[in-house]
Amino acid sequence: MYSKKMSFAQHVFTAVNEAANFVPAINHSSPLNLITMKVLKSFLLVALFAIVSASCKKENDNPPFIIEGSWEGKLGTGSAQPTSFIGLNLKSNGVLERLGSSGSISATGTWQLTGNNFTGAYTFTDGVSVTLTATTDKANNKLSGTWVNSGNNTGTWYVSKK
Repeated sequence: MYSKKMSFAQHVFTAVNEAANFVPAINHSSPLNLITMKVLKSFLLVALFAIVSASCKKENDNPPFIIEGSWEGKLGTGSAQPTSFIGLNLKSNGVLERLGSSGSISATGTWQLTGNNFTGAYTFTDGVSVTLTATTDKANNKLSGTWVNSGNNTGTWYVSKK
């Protein structure tokens, strides 16, 4: 049956040939065998379609959240509804630039994002410093939270990616 001088491939080929001898011959003229083959082909076609469909990678409709860039929104003092302009330019190296409504830089500082929690701090040229905290809404590219300055003034703010 098997010889020690046969290679592994030869052993496999011999085993496959011997296994094929156990498969009964199909009588193609028999109506029952034709129906069985049609059902088997249909089943295999459906199974192949299911495998191909399941293996297709779904595209992600939401692009990845990128915090770096320009943000614009509103800032309010105390419990008042935010109505004053706030612009931020968040750079990839952790640098924060506070922008005026004209787009000019009015203060500089740093920012950090940990999970969904944003923190930032900046100082105006007159020495007033501001700390921002916010929660990110990554699906809608929004930040919203509170601020406090060195004079203990507080308020709320929100921005959207520009």
